[in-house]
Amino acid sequence: MNDQFFNQIANTGVKMAAELFQWETSLIESDTGKDFGKSIQTAVDDQCSLIVVATGFWMADDVETAAKAYPQEKFVIMDIAYDQPYANVWAEPYAINQASFLAGYVAAAVTKTGKVGTYGGFNWPVVIDFMNGYALGVQYYNAKNDATVQVIGWDIAKQDGIFIDSFEDLAAGRVVTNKLLDQGVDVILTVAGNVGLGTAEVLIQRGEGLMIGNATNWAVTYPEHAGVILTSVEKRMDNSVINAVRAFAEGNFTGGTHIGNLANGGVSIAPFYNLDHLVSQQVKADLEKIKAGIISGEIKTIP
Repeated sequence: MNDQFFNQIANTGVKMAAELFQWETSLIESDTGKDFGKSIQTAVDDQCSLIVVATGFWMADDVETAAKAYPQEKFVIMDIAYDQPYANVWAEPYAINQASFLAGYVAAAVTKTGKVGTYGGFNWPVVIDFMNGYALGVQYYNAKNDATVQVIGWDIAKQDGIFIDSFEDLAAGRVVTNKLLDQGVDVILTVAGNVGLGTAEVLIQRGEGLMIGNATNWAVTYPEHAGVILTSVEKRMDNSVINAVRAFAEGNFTGGTHIGNLANGGVSIAPFYNLDHLVSQQVKADLEKIKAGIISGEIKTIP
């Protein structure tokens, strides 16, 4: 469970919720994907009141099967939504574009070259969502500050950009990062899972540029690279779990889609930590106003 990624974040949420509501918890780990169904069955057999699944993308089918077989059981699954909602499944996808919009604004404010970049693991909607929000955040900065910051790696109009077809190939991350730096990019949003570690290595090696982590708080997850991590675009699965458990504890649990967004703490950008001095007080104030504008619906974060 200590994978430094989604499982760990969700488990942290479970522990925090257990303390808040005085619940007992049980942790079940699967060795392979073939064990997902067995793990869920174990939780059902143990009569767990609420079964939390972190890696929703991989376990969606198994949860769906269990939800149909045990309609009295309650499930929480993150990072996916079902076409056919289930009354006993709290499914929470994320409006990650809202957080990446903020990150795009910061990147545009911090860049010294006037060029920021991004690349994705696969040309998938969940990846594109990051990239769209990021590019729109840069556009917003340009409009508000009479700037001309360019985005390399994603074209909003064409809905196309740089993809490396992997979430694990660090060598591919190093290659694409070198190419982006050679084009003058000095802030890079990685949307390719652990491949971003390859980006961090190149930035440190070349002594230039900064990166923005994806999904988790990279400065905390990978502290050895914190010196080049400006911020991260986070899916706050810990908050998602707490919100779902609170709803259950208060008798307000409902199935269907519950979108994690800025308003409910489901998404966010991470603190700037040691690079805080690069972000002016004016930009920080702007971010608070932008966040309020996104929550109110005044500012759009999707094309």
